[in-house]
Amino acid sequence: MVSQEDRTMGTLVWVLSYFFPVLGPLVMFFALPGRPFVRRHAAMALAAWVTFLVFGAISALLTLVLIGFLLLPVLGVWSLAVVIIGAVRAYSGEEYNPAVIYPVYRMLFRATI
Repeated sequence: MVSQEDRTMGTLVWVLSYFFPVLGPLVMFFALPGRPFVRRHAAMALAAWVTFLVFGAISALLTLVLIGFLLLPVLGVWSLAVVIIGAVRAYSGEEYNPAVIYPVYRMLFRATI
């Protein structure tokens, strides 16, 4: 059973990640070492933003051939949707493993979580 405080902190991780994309989850990951639920959500939010930044860089390069102009708004909506769903799942006390982001999470945090 996840405590109410951990659920609130997990939600805060996702909300902070939207306003401070890499810094927010990174600070929460290292600031709360004794809370595995919060650390997992911070790690997933960090992996999500690493994925978004990579996809954003690819989309920015593709603007040279005009395809990126279509992909950048889709990426913005997708990032907002992932953050909202992650915050709702954290507040519900559930784990959240987005399909495309989960392999990045496993690669980045296989030994620490």
